[in-house]
Amino acid sequence: MTEMITGVDLIKEQLRIAAGLPLSISQQQVRVRGHAIECRINAEDPRTFMPSPGKITRFHAPGGFGVRWESHIYAGYCVPPYYDSDDWQTDRHRR
Repeated sequence: MTEMITGVDLIKEQLRIAAGLPLSISQQQVRVRGHAIECRINAEDPRTFMPSPGKITRFHAPGGFGVRWESHIYAGYCVPPYYDSDDWQTDRHRR
């Protein structure tokens, strides 16, 4: 989300810090442009927050200008009982 509205690659900056290098941008240089919203789909029971394994029967990934989605799921994928419940994340940015 931060990367979408500032254009700053946070992973790159973290790697620079880990390598003992300074940040490539100062706080004063950071400019917020536009708005962003994030949506996550978790394979959990909404009442207990326990894992909810099973087969994904239908899946349609979002798309379009300013839309980014991160996932490994697809129609037919079987969500195992032991997993990271954050199966799907989509971000939308608009300037």
